[in-house]
Amino acid sequence: MGVDVGRRQHVVIRDWHRLTGETVAVHIGTVRSMNELPSLMTRFSVDWCCIDALPETHKVAEFQQTRYLRIHSALYDRHQPGHFRDKKTKVIHANRTQLFDQLYEGIREGYLRLPENARTLGGHLRDGIGEYYQHLLALERVVERNRQGDMEARYDNAHRPDHFAHVEAYRLLMFMTRFGGRRPGVAGASITGSMGCELTAWAFRASMGSDRPVSHSLSRRGR
Repeated sequence: MGVDVGRRQHVVIRDWHRLTGETVAVHIGTVRSMNELPSLMTRFSVDWCCIDALPETHKVAEFQQTRYLRIHSALYDRHQPGHFRDKKTKVIHANRTQLFDQLYEGIREGYLRLPENARTLGGHLRDGIGEYYQHLLALERVVERNRQGDMEARYDNAHRPDHFAHVEAYRLLMFMTRFGGRRPGVAGASITGSMGCELTAWAFRASMGSDRPVSHSLSRRGR
C-alpha cells in the first residue's frame, strides 16, 4: 500500500502474485483524512504501507503509531544509487530518479500491471481521462547538466498534479526494500541497478489496459 499526503490522501493497494512476480491493483482512490487509512488496511489485509513523510510529519508519525511495524515513511533524500530502509526509524531514504526509473520500467515490463479501466480511475475526468492516468503521465524524464557540469537525469512534472505517480512509487519502494533489494518480478535484480530506463508517453499509453478492473476479487497476500 502506498499513500501520498495532501488535502486528500491518494492511495494505491496492490496484490503480489508470488509465482509470477506481478503486482495487481486492488484499490485506487482517495480519502479525505488519514484517519480513514487504518480501515482500508484492515479491509484489504495490508501487510505493509509506505507513506509520504512530508509535509505532515506529525500526522504521519501519529499514523505510524497505529500499526508501527507495518508503516514506513519515505523521503527523497538519497543521491547515491539505491534506496535504504532504516528499520529503527521506519524511514525509507529513496533515490528519486532511480525509483521512478524502476516504476516506469515495471509498468513497461508488465510486472506492475495496470487495470483495464486505468484511464478512468481516480475521478475528475478530463477528456475522458481520470486522475490516476493523468498523474502517471505527468512526470517526464529530463537529462541536463548539474552545477558540476555533469549530465544528470531527473523527473519533472511541469507543474502538473502527480500524486498517484508518487503513491505507486512509495508502494514499490516499500516492496523492494522489504524483500531485501529485489525488484518484483525479476529474481535477483538489485534495486541499485541501472538508471537508464525511459518510458515515453506513447509507450506508457500502449501499456495501459493490460489487466482487469480493480473491482475484481483477488487474493490479499503480499500487499
